Amino acid sequence: MAQTTNSKSGVLDQIERERKFAVEVDPRFFARKRVPQDILQRYMPTAPDHELRVRRINGRRYKVTRKEGIGYSRPEREAWCNFAAAQIILESCGAPIEKDRYKVCHRGRTWELDIFKKKLAGLKLIELENVGRDEILEFPRHILPVKEVTYSISNRHLARFIEHRDHGSELKSIDELIQHRLGRCVLTGGPCAGKSTIIALCRVLFGDILHCMPEIATMVISTMGVKPPADVEARRRFQRGVLQLQLDFESISELQVASDGKRCMLTDRGALDVVPYFPGGIKEFDAVTRLNREWLHHLYDMVIYVEVPPREVYEREKDNNPARYETYEQAVRTGRATLQAWRGHPNLHVIDNQGGWPKKQRRVVDLVRQFVDKYQAA
Repeated sequence: MAQTTNSKSGVLDQIERERKFAVEVDPRFFARKRVPQDILQRYMPTAPDHELRVRRINGRRYKVTRKEGIGYSRPEREAWCNFAAAQIILESCGAPIEKDRYKVCHRGRTWELDIFKKKLAGLKLIELENVGRDEILEFPRHILPVKEVTYSISNRHLARFIEHRDHGSELKSIDELIQHRLGRCVLTGGPCAGKSTIIALCRVLFGDILHCMPEIATMVISTMGVKPPADVEARRRFQRGVLQLQLDFESISELQVASDGKRCMLTDRGALDVVPYFPGGIKEFDAVTRLNREWLHHLYDMVIYVEVPPREVYEREKDNNPARYETYEQAVRTGRATLQAWRGHPNLHVIDNQGGWPKKQRRVVDLVRQFVDKYQAA
């Protein structure tokens, strides 16, 4: 773990690289006398890919930590703070997480085993830092791995789980939380690529298990009558607003999916589809939103990119959607920039125009079927 400490402020900056697993603990683990840390922590509301935490350790020491992103590698800043400052932050935060933390040494490495208490009683997670992303691991004695949750469960997720369960969430038990994995697939591409038509077909074919979410930008422009402004700064604010709506609607849709008993979701465009509409592209998107693109990638289990159709098809079909205002040349540039924004996603599929529309549609539907089958069998 790379670390730098500011000697004046006492702030520690580091890149956290860790993997996390849900585990079962054999009772023999506790046969040896072990003294855990007693931890209570809360989270403050922040940007979607950030978390700000205050932690109380053994009832007397307090530490504030800020992390970015989700999963294996995350920038982290932390500093100790005094009792008065910690109390102010704690009073402003959401549901508390309480746990006992055990340091477990095994083959020269120190694992951290968390045994959760009270509303999360029954949950046991173990973490290991400075480990390879795909490294095959040997777990400490009496620790039985159940499932890797590096990308699916964070402590902030657990705090939200407590709040949602208290307000009637469908997920009632810890086992459900660990096993519940809502799949997300994004159908993306340039203007007039056929996304809405394909999603309508998928709604008919897979509607019993698949929730389909419409395009947010089209809703804003067509339903609300709010069009992208010409002024550059106003356009940035507009695209930031569309991005925030996208993330909010996806979160709301997850609640509906759980309520309906479905297992996965297909979205017409995703969070990174706003990138081409920033004048400075990816670099400006990064500077304006300050969102971690790796985190945005991990919101989606599959990305299907559909190519802009040939010119004659585009000119014929563009009038079907009042949100389409681009010339064909602009549409092609937007499509290419959209594909570039999604490059690096581990499960990206590119569907070109070869074979005409029927074959193009069939190839996308086959991918969605594979996606649905995976979560239907889960």
